[in-house]
Amino acid sequence: MSLADRLQGDVTGIFYRESEFARRHSFNGQEILCIVDGEDRQKSQNLNAVSIEWDAGAHFITLRVPEGQLADMPLEGERITFDGRLYTVMQVTPNEGEWIVSLRSAEARTIL
Repeated sequence: MSLADRLQGDVTGIFYRESEFARRHSFNGQEILCIVDGEDRQKSQNLNAVSIEWDAGAHFITLRVPEGQLADMPLEGERITFDGRLYTVMQVTPNEGEWIVSLRSAEARTIL
């Protein structure tokens, strides 16, 4: 068995195991197992905002989806729903047996 095969087995067996990092989510009404990474992008998206009035309400997340979870690769610019929220697919990058999908949502926020 090659090193690449061993690493692929570790990725599938550890990172995409529900008891470790992966969680079940709804992607266009289909339940999938994926890893959601959005905390860093959420924290850094509005560093230049002077006040909350200038915040457009943009929300960015990155999904790591193992190949085979979705029937077709999402297309850049496509509108999808993820966990009941509407997003635009910004970028899709195939990466050694997984897809890295960057999503953006813009929702108006209440200004207090």
